[in-house]
Amino acid sequence: MMARLAPKEIFRLLVAIVAIVATSAPALAFCTQNGGNATVISGGTSATVAPAYSSSAVADQIHTFTVTIANPRTNANATCDLALSFTRSSLPATMTNGAATLEYSIESTSGATLIQTTGFAAFASPQPANRIDLTIAPGGTADVSVRIRIPAGQTSATAGNYADSSVTVGIYELAFGVPWRVLDEQVFTVNASITSGCTLPAPDTSKLNFTPAISAGLPNPGFILRSTFNGVSCSAPSRIRLTGSALVATPATGTVAGFDNEINYLAIAQFGAASAALNSNVAMQVTSAGTNVVSGAVSGTTITVDVNLLAGQPIIAGSYSSVLTVTIDPSL
Repeated sequence: MMARLAPKEIFRLLVAIVAIVATSAPALAFCTQNGGNATVISGGTSATVAPAYSSSAVADQIHTFTVTIANPRTNANATCDLALSFTRSSLPATMTNGAATLEYSIESTSGATLIQTTGFAAFASPQPANRIDLTIAPGGTADVSVRIRIPAGQTSATAGNYADSSVTVGIYELAFGVPWRVLDEQVFTVNASITSGCTLPAPDTSKLNFTPAISAGLPNPGFILRSTFNGVSCSAPSRIRLTGSALVATPATGTVAGFDNEINYLAIAQFGAASAALNSNVAMQVTSAGTNVVSGAVSGTTITVDVNLLAGQPIIAGSYSSVLTVTIDPSL
């Protein structure tokens, strides 16, 4: 028969069990105190990407900034375990300039994505993959390095100033490695600018052979060759310029009465609404009067350059050549 415990002995047993449970749990380091949150974001609630983004760049632009977090509590048990993360209602994140957009991301210095859409959810979000965990000692501060990445290849973005104020930067207290309450959340603003410029790939043909255009020593103006530039991009309205001079012999030839020792040509370039025509017998450089578009950026467009020789006297025998340079730029 099991012995019965006296009520006094049962009470003592229960007290002993409670004491064991209480002493077996690890102590929590709280980040708050009576009267409100103590640990706050004290700096780094905005970032301006520098230098200006170039739509012709082949590599991503990365800008590093600092978020400062302060723990003003000074008592011995005021160590604070927390996580830093960023929230936006939709992804991918974009800055805007009117109707134009510029995509970007926020990440740790190791490349982990810190921006997410869930925001704070007790014991669930932000997830470890989207946050930076840290510990701040009593009375201490922490400077956390964070990066903004603007992917290369955004050739359709218009030159100008861009901004996004729809991001929240937050710090969240951790308990047993999971976020369990909000310490501080503030609006985070991202700023960037895009320079005015163009990308001009190599033409489909860089050498125009006019040998078939010479008949009985005379140039044939009806023989036209074309060089095409594909994949042209400009972040702002741009003009086109042609620079060149007549074809001359190598080695040089002297003058002979009744013969030409150079061959002049006409080059006509078309770039959207911008056009330029260079007559090498008249000028060495010509720039279009208008721009390719009235406003905005262009991407993946085409430039054509048609060239034909100009009529003249018979040409002295020899090998003739010249260089025709095509330039596009918003500053022309």
